[in-house]
Amino acid sequence: MDLENFSDIDKKNLPKLKQYWEYLQTYRAQIDEEKLISSDISNIFTSPMEPEE
Repeated sequence: MDLENFSDIDKKNLPKLKQYWEYLQTYRAQIDEEKLISSDISNIFTSPMEPEE
């Protein structure tokens, strides 16, 4: 494995991972966790990254 290339890929993905993490935090803050069901969880991973307004 080329560690230099891996590092570049990692650096590229970090902003996306951070954005996704913040999106998840916002999503979880907007709902009651008790109402979170498995279909909601799968929707998170299959939906586009644009938050609904």
